[in-house]
Amino acid sequence: MFLMTQQFGKYLLLKRLAVGGMAEIWLAKQLGLQGFEKLVVVKRILDQHATERDFVQMFLDEARLAASLNHPHVVQIYDLGQEQASFYIAMEFIAGHDLLAILRKCKHAQAPLPPPIAARLIAGACEGLHYAHTRKDNAGNPLNIVHRDVSPSNILVTYEGGVKVVDFGIAKAETQSTKTEGGKIKGKFSYMSPEQIRSVALDARSDVFALGIVLYEILVGRRLFKRENELAIMQDILEGEIRRASELRADVPPALDEILEKALQKDRRRRFASAQEMQLALEKYLASTAEPPTSVHVSQFMLKLFAEEHTAYQALLRELPTARPEQLVHIIEQGHRTGTGNSQVSGFTDPGAEKVDGEHRTAVLDAVKRPSERKKVGTLAALAVAGVAALAGVGFVLTRPSAPPLPVEGELTVESDPPGAALVVDGIASKVTTPGTLRMLGFDQDIHVRVEKEGREPREVTVRLTRQAASKTISVMLPPEQAKPGAISLETEPPGASVVLDGKQLEGTTPLTLPEVASGVEHLIRISLAGHQDEAATVKVEPGATAPVKLALKALPPPEPEPTAEAISDPRGKKGKKELLTGEVEISSTPPADIFLGSKKLGHTPATVKLPVGKVALTFVNAELELRQTTSVNVDAKGKSRAAVEFRKGKIAADARPWADVYIGERKLGTTPLAPREVYEGSYTVRLVNSELGAIKAVKVVVEPGRTTVVREQLQ
Repeated sequence: MFLMTQQFGKYLLLKRLAVGGMAEIWLAKQLGLQGFEKLVVVKRILDQHATERDFVQMFLDEARLAASLNHPHVVQIYDLGQEQASFYIAMEFIAGHDLLAILRKCKHAQAPLPPPIAARLIAGACEGLHYAHTRKDNAGNPLNIVHRDVSPSNILVTYEGGVKVVDFGIAKAETQSTKTEGGKIKGKFSYMSPEQIRSVALDARSDVFALGIVLYEILVGRRLFKRENELAIMQDILEGEIRRASELRADVPPALDEILEKALQKDRRRRFASAQEMQLALEKYLASTAEPPTSVHVSQFMLKLFAEEHTAYQALLRELPTARPEQLVHIIEQGHRTGTGNSQVSGFTDPGAEKVDGEHRTAVLDAVKRPSERKKVGTLAALAVAGVAALAGVGFVLTRPSAPPLPVEGELTVESDPPGAALVVDGIASKVTTPGTLRMLGFDQDIHVRVEKEGREPREVTVRLTRQAASKTISVMLPPEQAKPGAISLETEPPGASVVLDGKQLEGTTPLTLPEVASGVEHLIRISLAGHQDEAATVKVEPGATAPVKLALKALPPPEPEPTAEAISDPRGKKGKKELLTGEVEISSTPPADIFLGSKKLGHTPATVKLPVGKVALTFVNAELELRQTTSVNVDAKGKSRAAVEFRKGKIAADARPWADVYIGERKLGTTPLAPREVYEGSYTVRLVNSELGAIKAVKVVVEPGRTTVVREQLQ
């Protein structure tokens, strides 16, 4: 195997493992004294992005966050530095494969992952994530870490049977310098929790949902949420039904079905409260198996499944280059010339770098030479010992600087949408309006901030500042202004008609006064009266006003009476009346509907009825779907006539920011982002409801056959 090595500070880059849009990952060796070598993975920012401030800050946030985690089930971060104008992270090298590779290998080998092994792997991931979720800073304050990108590719399994959670690159913690931009979603769509899609505040239960997805997939061997596009995936996560894993794989035990059902609850209040609670449920199941698997069993499984890959890995280790002493001397000398380790990098620094003079440097270089090449002068030997300590100043050990003086008061910057809101702090009105900064705040106590703006419902938030996090910025979204409702005065000629307002059947008949009608939006009114043509009208109500609506209903011609059996058997009758001929009519509709001849209900489709010969008007009504259509049929006395009505379909799709439940009448279509849903053609009023914001928006739409009508609204 040919490896192209490259010196990178104190690391020897051996093989590039991956490259992305912003960074590259290398297999590397960390080199040290007396032949010390350690395999590591180096992740460094690509040169073209080294000057992008936001990305560099996000990269450093990731390093600081991951470096604070020290757990057997979390990949370790060893080092953070800057070399050749490029920031880098050195992290633990994992000899093994991620769950995605394991899934693919199992599928290729037609050997599904045994349920106990699958449970053991996810239990390990649960333990690592719970450690991260409950991590505190040095002052004892919760970091509130949420991974946000738990997926098969971010859970690694070693050849020794260990489980490691990796890539906290988009994790959220209270101490991060960079903040997620409002409305932006981060993470892989197929592994997002419902609350992550809705862009609401996340906690550990979001990662629990993702763990449930991963466990489901490694058990059944296929993706849980895989659809034609991202919008459809998110819609499925929000509303789709999840089949029990045992329906797709018969040997999945009921205990794992129950664990999956709880982990994958769309309402996070019904999920496991923590990753540890999910881990304990898995451990309980494992304890009930005939032979609970350990890391030894996992290792045996990995070595058998990846036998060829493990052999290749062993060969790679034998072929990796080893630095000779004179090469290490060159690397140390190069470190002095390039300043490796001499720069402070976002909280990581080299406190002893400036103290290394030429004499110490000579002693350091001498210390790494072969024993036969070392100077035997006692003074230099003593300097060599001192040089080992000085080596920390040449970039081999990076330590944190001494802590800066702690602040004596806190600051809180408050932003609001819309701006110009007044701030009330702990019940006392301040002179600060948004956007503005509240100063001279205390530490380690709850600060209650009420954000008020005339015409809008106020919002209250609770914030706690510490000496370690003495300054914070919060953003508050105030509910939209609630316009004063209006009313509709409705009259018809003739009176006594029934009324449907925005798809909802109202009690009573005309004349009617409809109070508390939302203002500023158009409302659709449908009027029905027996023996008359249906009428419809739209009306927009002004705040506090009553909108008059008067409709004249057109009478339908009276239907000819249905013939009696006597009239049919005796066409002229005893009195010599003219024969009243009838014919048989086969009636159908899609969807099924009630059939009316004038005001008389003939039945429900499909049906066969007798009607007078000639042209007859039939009305089809589906009250549940609010469908109504009238059509004519020519009735023939000599044969069977047919009358068929098809209510054609179009589609409605909806998107709202931040999110909304979508209703037509009282029927809920789903939650945004709403993938196209089939509805019957016609006019509708679509209501978008966000219960958290207290926002409701009504939009009138017309659905045309074969076309998709899209509703896009901003609720904030």
